[in-house]
Amino acid sequence: KRGDRSRRDDDRYLFLEALISAQQKLYISYIGRSIQDNSERFPSVLVQELIDYIGQSHYLPGDEALNCD
Repeated sequence: KRGDRSRRDDDRYLFLEALISAQQKLYISYIGRSIQDNSERFPSVLVQELIDYIGQSHYLPGDEALNCD
């Protein structure tokens, strides 16, 4: 209802806090497979947005072998 906190917004805020709070390193991972039937699982929207942003905004030698699409 109007004025209530949004879980989506809370999740985005906590993810941003984790990114900002990392002082030296930040390790984010996901398995990509279901433990029940080994079907493909996609990362959270937040992780996918970060992958997309990094892929579009940063380039290091050797990155041409990486596929962030």
